[in-house]
Amino acid sequence: MQISIKDKALRAKQLFTDVGTIATAIAAIGTAYFLYMNNVWKPSVSLVSLDWDNGMAVVSIGGSNVTIYKNEKYNCGWGWDVEFGIDYQANLQRVQLVKNLSNGASVVNQVLTTK
Repeated sequence: MQISIKDKALRAKQLFTDVGTIATAIAAIGTAYFLYMNNVWKPSVSLVSLDWDNGMAVVSIGGSNVTIYKNEKYNCGWGWDVEFGIDYQANLQRVQLVKNLSNGASVVNQVLTTK
């Protein structure tokens, strides 16, 4: 039994179509995941304990406790940080959750506590 050139071309066309369909589906799932993580998802953060005098805070991030100090940021993942901050207009110190933007700036999303 001989396979004609037309049959070979149809099989190749079907193979390329199947591969293209699978690749497109994988790309769409990946794009949806990254859009969700970058634009919708936010870490669950709560303050466990705080010592203003020593500049230490214990923060619960996704169920695990993390100690942060006054001069550092703790990266929660996907561009989210927990840090000590200062509001110069109201002369307040605070522990805050910030979102890092692609241009290098940070935006305060949630203030956990103030002094």
